[in-house]
Amino acid sequence: MISKRHNCKLTERLIRQIEYVLPKLKYSVYLQQIRSWLENFEEKDVENALDFLFYLEYIPFSELQTRLDEQLKNLYETFDKNRSFLLIPFADYPKSSDIIMYLIKKSPTYEKIEKENRVEITRDLQNHKIKKDVIFVYVDDFIGTGKSFGKWYKKNKVNELFNENPKPFEVQTILAAIIMENGAAYLKYQFPEIEVFAEMRTKVFSKDHSPFNLSGNRSLMRALCLKYGLDIRTNFRPPYNKLFEPFGYGNSEALVAFDYGTPNNSLSIIWGESKWNPIYPRSAKSRMRKAREIKSEAAYYIGLMNKLNINFEEDLEVKIEGEILKLTVRDDYAILVYLILKDRKYTPLQICQILGVTLKELDKIVLKGTKTLLVNRQGEITRRGIKFTGFLKSVDNVFNFRKNDKLEVRDNNIFVPKSFGKLT
Repeated sequence: MISKRHNCKLTERLIRQIEYVLPKLKYSVYLQQIRSWLENFEEKDVENALDFLFYLEYIPFSELQTRLDEQLKNLYETFDKNRSFLLIPFADYPKSSDIIMYLIKKSPTYEKIEKENRVEITRDLQNHKIKKDVIFVYVDDFIGTGKSFGKWYKKNKVNELFNENPKPFEVQTILAAIIMENGAAYLKYQFPEIEVFAEMRTKVFSKDHSPFNLSGNRSLMRALCLKYGLDIRTNFRPPYNKLFEPFGYGNSEALVAFDYGTPNNSLSIIWGESKWNPIYPRSAKSRMRKAREIKSEAAYYIGLMNKLNINFEEDLEVKIEGEILKLTVRDDYAILVYLILKDRKYTPLQICQILGVTLKELDKIVLKGTKTLLVNRQGEITRRGIKFTGFLKSVDNVFNFRKNDKLEVRDNNIFVPKSFGKLT
């Protein structure tokens, strides 16, 4: 069950603060998503909670590619041109590795090295024929504690490869976009022979290096993270050593999120799902749910409503055939848009393209429409729907449905408030 500690009111001050946060997050979330996330907190903590988002390092695909390319370029320029590179993705999840390697292969530096015939990629290190003077490059997007790499290295018996292949130029490197300070310390201690090419990030509550020092509220933010994070269960697998990790896995205190997921090293208030509504979910299931939620929000349809010259600002009540039809701003934007497009003879595929939805998602809109009796299960407009769309066509330019305005459709006599306009 998702927690909701208060109903967040979008005051002018709060909207202005959120507007400062949105560019920092590369507009990867919208106002209503932030509002829902803020409702996890008590009302008194809302303004401080926004600081977590302001200092969060959100990395979209294009930026991740840039960062990986920069590190690959640094690596390329570090070694002389007689050496070649063997790139080895070691991420736990194969799909994550595929994304990372795809981005690297399309980067300018990789293409340059490839033209020089000095780079290869393998996921099967044990069976790969190692060439002379090759440099091992272990690749990931993010390194938290470094222990995942340690386990992978041991499991793949990498040390034995050097004993079996005395010819390689024994240089090993790690390439990543970001490495946390505790991960860097672990690798330096456990693998001193491996050179790391990645940008380091310190713990977000570090006394000397915390970004919250800029706001002067580091201790308060740490306390808030602990206060709410201790209620977010993050471990559901045996042996259940730690059920709650408010500072992220291994107390990494990371504040990082990627397009395709959030590292569990980040603060759990960002990605946790247990009795919590995450802003950047970690699991694929939750990310898909978030994507669906966007398409069910009124804000998703505002642009199209403006295009159709309709301003549906408040809940609408229309009397048709003696019954009151109620449409709400929160839930019925999609139905109203569907009716207008359907009345204009657009096909389901065209409507999908206009709305940016799938046929399955469109079917859900139709299903909601059947509950109002405006369309049937096949998506065709009913007699009741025809009367309703007829009413829409009869009013002037900009619709301005206001609370307490009850519109009556009866005997061709239509009550229209003066603020109504005509739909063209």
